Amino acid sequence: MLGLRKIMINENFGPGQRFFIDGAVTLPTGKDYFINPFGIEADSINHTHFALGTGQISYSLGSEWWVRSEFPYIMGISTKYKHALTESNIGFSPGSVAGLSLHAIQQSPLFKFVFPYLKMEFRREWPDKWAGEVAPNSGALFLDVSGQLIYEVSESHSIVFSIGYPLWQVIEGSQLSSINYALSYRFKSF
Repeated sequence: MLGLRKIMINENFGPGQRFFIDGAVTLPTGKDYFINPFGIEADSINHTHFALGTGQISYSLGSEWWVRSEFPYIMGISTKYKHALTESNIGFSPGSVAGLSLHAIQQSPLFKFVFPYLKMEFRREWPDKWAGEVAPNSGALFLDVSGQLIYEVSESHSIVFSIGYPLWQVIEGSQLSSINYALSYRFKSF
């Protein structure tokens, strides 16, 4: 993925706001499908319904707006849209994805150096297509919630524990749904 992110507004101190816009192009560099897993010939050979890549080019656009005030939480809203520009050599075109997220980060620590972060995301995924036909088990609506505890080790280093949970979903066919957990270490490089 090749992308650019631009800060349009950046008020660093005291009450203020930050506004970002971004765009990216995803290129087909990972291993992708070698056969249409829903095609007639797929029943006669071993095949996969999961690939690391999609074998096509897509773009994404996004924005992010954060407001910091005397309110106990820093509030944010972000959007993301991803759409395929081409289809793969074997006729695969992933469905478009649009998302809207609401964010809240507590400005004062919950306890020593630990800050809670809550995010709610609404996401729409349009169905994938194989050779122009809608793929089974694709297309969905999701409402997910995730929470994080951010431990600030220093000004530029933090450890983050996060958990995400699907609150509501409307999915087509047999798709995976999961609770996710993550532990990450973040640092500012400059």
